[in-house]
Amino acid sequence: GMQLPVQIYVGTQAEQEVATRVLEYSIRRHASVSVNVVPLHLAISQAIPAYEEIVAGLAQGTPFSLQRFAIPELMGRQGRAIYLDSDMQVFGDIRELWSWPIADGPAAAVQPTPGGRAPQLSVLVIDCERAKWDVREIAARLRADPAAYSEVFGGQGYVGDIDRTIPYCWNSLELYEKNVTRLVHYTNMRHQPWLSWRNPIAEIWCADLIEAVDSGCIPIEVVEDHVARGWMRPSLLSQLRQR
Repeated sequence: GMQLPVQIYVGTQAEQEVATRVLEYSIRRHASVSVNVVPLHLAISQAIPAYEEIVAGLAQGTPFSLQRFAIPELMGRQGRAIYLDSDMQVFGDIRELWSWPIADGPAAAVQPTPGGRAPQLSVLVIDCERAKWDVREIAARLRADPAAYSEVFGGQGYVGDIDRTIPYCWNSLELYEKNVTRLVHYTNMRHQPWLSWRNPIAEIWCADLIEAVDSGCIPIEVVEDHVARGWMRPSLLSQLRQR
């Protein structure tokens, strides 16, 4: 079914709260439909209390990476949902993603990146009835066979064949083209705009942060707290004060 509001689950952790809120702000700003944006670490800790134990000790990055496979369970195995990473910013109408046709598989993902980077499962439109994913099974499988990583995160085999039909403009890695890009993905961990002013398109992200703070969507106290914890660069605060 195509029920509203559009359910958008974000792969994230406490440290990325501000990035997640800027992402939500950017989605709402361009959306022609109502949206419900859910940080996955919170939803999972309520619905699957044993999650941290289930994924403990798996290869680095996995506790976060496996979050997306819990979505069908969180949705009661009904309807559609979108998965996004927290290190993203949206410039297009999310309705375009949400209504994207899913052929026969459990989900649709973005076409392979130009330039030969590994295929990404970081933007997904999921049919929660068809996607028979269970994080317990997936974690057990990865534990038993580390070679299964490439299968699971390649979007084939055990997780079902994920269609790669969504245009690249919906998962543009580190690249923003005005009026073309629908979603930017800040994949360079050291240079994410909230960590480094050296990011070549940091100002695009900062513009949405400033607007989100100005409009009351993000309390400045949250930014101050994250800077104090070392989760964001201190220079962001002077940017906010000077607009």
